[in-house]
Amino acid sequence: MSKTGRQFVLVAALLMLPVNTIHAEENVRDETYQDGYEMHLNTMIEKCDCKKAYRNSGSNELRKLAAISTMKSAYLREYKLELIDEMDKHEIGNKSYQVQYFLNNKFFEIAKNP
Repeated sequence: MSKTGRQFVLVAALLMLPVNTIHAEENVRDETYQDGYEMHLNTMIEKCDCKKAYRNSGSNELRKLAAISTMKSAYLREYKLELIDEMDKHEIGNKSYQVQYFLNNKFFEIAKNP
């Protein structure tokens, strides 16, 4: 192969490198975000499960909190994959307050309109 031919192949290979790198970065970002969403979702489920202990409380407000937390925990477990996909689709962000806001809105939207 001539010197010009080798240079052409080298330039073509270098031009294709950024395209492959961009796609790889997008896939890694999507997986990272989905892992983050799942982590935040699991944390919310754990917190809801902790509040279930209030169901035998003498306080009416704490019993209500326990009931809502029980329903919320069941909802988050049941629709975990769908919620993660929807958060990814809407690009919610990976900060805990963003995920909590989204999940709380989804839950109370369903709870108000069964």
